[in-house]
Amino acid sequence: MKKFILLFSGLILGIFPLLNQAMPLPTFAPNTKIDYDLINLGNNRYRYVYTITNDTSTNTTKIQLFDIQFDRNLYDENSLVITTTGALAADWTENILFSIANSEPVYNASSSIGIADGQNRSGFSVEFTWLGQGMPLEQDFEIYDVNTNAFLEFGKTKLGQFINNPPPQNIQTSAQSVPTLSNGTLAFLFFLILLVIYRKSLKLHLNLESK
Repeated sequence: MKKFILLFSGLILGIFPLLNQAMPLPTFAPNTKIDYDLINLGNNRYRYVYTITNDTSTNTTKIQLFDIQFDRNLYDENSLVITTTGALAADWTENILFSIANSEPVYNASSSIGIADGQNRSGFSVEFTWLGQGMPLEQDFEIYDVNTNAFLEFGKTKLGQFINNPPPQNIQTSAQSVPTLSNGTLAFLFFLILLVIYRKSLKLHLNLESK
């Protein structure tokens, strides 16, 4: 019996490294960072702006495919809108993958260019309606191999800075651009109005006399 146990244990110990090499298990990603700025747009509407940093804790040299999860109990799934702009939007394919069964909706981004070791890309952006209490929280993220879709790493996003809803600058500018009239100007306008009334009255009086 002991020989069988030893033989079985040796078999398992011999096979496990091979299995792990063929199908590597995903690991926590302490060196792959996703920071976010949180912008308050008002009326429970917010925007996440993500910065992805690659410190190569994975077996790949680039980050080319990642998901960020949105808990449907805290985020209005139907309100998720991708707002990435510029070159970043051109270089990356972005999608909102809506929930199916027990899966959470995710923001999915992939690129053949990717993010190289020691580099970061900033500006990945998603707007949403918050259903929870207080401010929106950190999120779970996952990193995949872009070629095989193998699950490589996981971690949590981290708050960079909070930006409160800025005042509507265009409204303030419009209000400031309205000219104010001095007392002298108002008096002059009032005099012109009286002069017009006087002239019309005089013309009416002369017309009556001529008849």
